[in-house]
Amino acid sequence: MIICLLESRDNVMNSQLARFVERYPASSTKFVYDKTPIEKLKQFDKPPLLSMGWLIICEIKQTARLKLVCNSYSNNVIILRVFSRNTLQELTESLKALGFTYDVIDNLVVPEKKKMQYVMEHLEVDEKDARYLVRRHHGYMFDIVSSVRILEPYRPVTRDLIRRLTCETGKYKIYDVLNFLLGSEDVTYKKAVGCVYQYRYAFDHLSNYLKNSVEMYEKVFNFVIDGELSLQNYKIFLHECNDSTISAMSEYQLRHVLESFDTISLDWLYLLEQLLNQLGKNDISGLLNILALRKG
Repeated sequence: MIICLLESRDNVMNSQLARFVERYPASSTKFVYDKTPIEKLKQFDKPPLLSMGWLIICEIKQTARLKLVCNSYSNNVIILRVFSRNTLQELTESLKALGFTYDVIDNLVVPEKKKMQYVMEHLEVDEKDARYLVRRHHGYMFDIVSSVRILEPYRPVTRDLIRRLTCETGKYKIYDVLNFLLGSEDVTYKKAVGCVYQYRYAFDHLSNYLKNSVEMYEKVFNFVIDGELSLQNYKIFLHECNDSTISAMSEYQLRHVLESFDTISLDWLYLLEQLLNQLGKNDISGLLNILALRKG
């Protein structure tokens, strides 16, 4: 069975990929990328030990690998992940040209009711308050999930708590803090501090986001310095790279980071990584001190 799955990487509300993964033992689930060695793909011609077939989750564009995977053992379930409608169209055209039949699961747009259900389950609120939170964030999944993480320790949550502990989408974004630390002139010190205050009840979430983002910038910059990555080859590199941090990025993200290579110092990223790793639990004052250091 070949399934073309269109959904956002950020979808934790009703991920169809998660539904497939939970049905298979870990030993029977494999991820395949354009840089996965051909030899490793041959294991899919025979069933695994603990299930009738493999669950093969692919992010591949290379025709040779696509053909090998799709021609593998008939009981395998092959999930071909894509994240945009344009990529889905390109993929289905390739499959048709190769003579493969497939099904399409379009889960890119999550219905409001699904978002409300996610909020109700995690915050123990009624339908009205769930709708209020979802619309407060104009339906943006990332912002809804961030607010749910802030509010979860206070279950059952009231409308007043939602108003007091979260901000409407459009006022502060979690990436405002990152952009300020990276020297963006579009984010003021006051705005960055306001964002830290907004996430004061989900400080671990903010801290982990900053640490992971800095690590992402470091990895991209080091690939550039090693001569492996550039604005000319980033699309191909993204689909061929086996590094988990890089492969989790979108083309837009990778290009955005690449375009900042000449304006952000790698030495500053290493220093920032050290400073962030020194932060304690709920160390808001420590993060504010880092902001002040950047402010100069």
